Amino acid sequence: MSGEDFEARIFAAGGELPEVLKNLLGSGGMNREERNRLLKSYLGVRNLSGSVRTYRRYPVTFSRAISLALEELTQKAEKVERGRAEEPPEGAPLSVSLDDPGALEEVIFGGEFRLQKKKVRAVVESSPFQPQGLMVLGPDGNLGSDHISISVYTRKEEQELAQSLFEVVNTHVYEKNPLRGKAISVYGEEMDPGKVDWDDIAIPPYFQTEVEENILWPVLHRESVEAAKLRVPRGLMLEGERGMGKTLLSRIISRRVAGKSTFIKAKPSDVQRLGWDYLFDIARTLEPSILYLEDIEALAPNKEKFGLTTPALTDVLDYLDGTEARGNVFLLASTNVPEMVDFSLLDRPGRIDRRLVFDPSNKKDFGVEWKQAVFEIHLRGHKLAPGLTPTHLARMIEDVPYTGAHIEELIHTASLEAIRREGVKDPQALKGKLVLTEEDFRRAKERVERIVRRKGGPEVG
Repeated sequence: MSGEDFEARIFAAGGELPEVLKNLLGSGGMNREERNRLLKSYLGVRNLSGSVRTYRRYPVTFSRAISLALEELTQKAEKVERGRAEEPPEGAPLSVSLDDPGALEEVIFGGEFRLQKKKVRAVVESSPFQPQGLMVLGPDGNLGSDHISISVYTRKEEQELAQSLFEVVNTHVYEKNPLRGKAISVYGEEMDPGKVDWDDIAIPPYFQTEVEENILWPVLHRESVEAAKLRVPRGLMLEGERGMGKTLLSRIISRRVAGKSTFIKAKPSDVQRLGWDYLFDIARTLEPSILYLEDIEALAPNKEKFGLTTPALTDVLDYLDGTEARGNVFLLASTNVPEMVDFSLLDRPGRIDRRLVFDPSNKKDFGVEWKQAVFEIHLRGHKLAPGLTPTHLARMIEDVPYTGAHIEELIHTASLEAIRREGVKDPQALKGKLVLTEEDFRRAKERVERIVRRKGGPEVG
């Protein structure tokens, strides 16, 4: 089959595939002989010994950047030999769909590409890369691949020109990546931190200072930090009970660095599925970046308690110590059970440099003043009876180790008491008129402290 038999514009498989491409990708059951015949047709060679396949793998996190690259490549191709495919529909060529999350699973196109003032005949194929015998779970538990394989088939004499096609992909992945400067999951899903800021969280003043100096300044004022010959990047651990604001603080950090640094959130299960190499590959590509690891005790369990050192701990220490290239990556970790964390993460500069301990039993940092600040935040939109103030409410619970979530629950329960007092069946009497009294809070306190004081009891919030 020659180019004289078929002369048509390039088409790409992004949505509904022509039957011949379904076969070529293996979904139609085409055997190897038929597939090879079509590849020879695309490339204009008599046998595949006259051709060569070059391929590279890219993390599936960058699927959108790769989609943009493939779309650009379709615009650089002029003609294609189409095997035995039917004539393309009106309005061809088809483009790679950027909105269809499954578009990159099976994409193939070929033609004459204009590259560096030259033309090269090539076939470009994008498909999931799955190492033999390995199954990877995605963020929703679905089976999938952790990498995308981009293959370029060319004639042997044009093999070097294949690198020019990969340069287009690399430009979109490393330089034009749409995830850069965003808050994302390790799978590339964008997250909205909201409009939270420092006035939405109650923390000791030095907590903010540590975050600014160790995370925000190196990102937002890098030149000044380097001019002062300070060491970067840094690591910061947020530790303590649930409901104390660790997650909220991470959201504030992600919002503060938006546009200047990529904020990447990962769970222990993500690391266990993908590995540290994958995470740091993502983080380095999108640097400067902040890698936020929740519940790090699951990845770095205390070897004195469990009698073992996990491979996951060894691997992350390689990156933190510089044995593996870390890049401009800042580590933000959190744990609700710091006693379960292996302290080799903390025993030298460059690993975890600072620890912020959220301990509601610490009356110096989380005493009456802190509780008053929490009340002021969570009472926004509520009305208090005359003479009742956040300070008065804070002193009411000063001897009980309330977390921020417990205080929020106390206000919620006091509101329920007020509704019961006013009458739940009269919405007009409640709308904008509900006033919380000291007695409402005293009743609520009795209810909430059944949980607060119960050792090992369920968490509130």
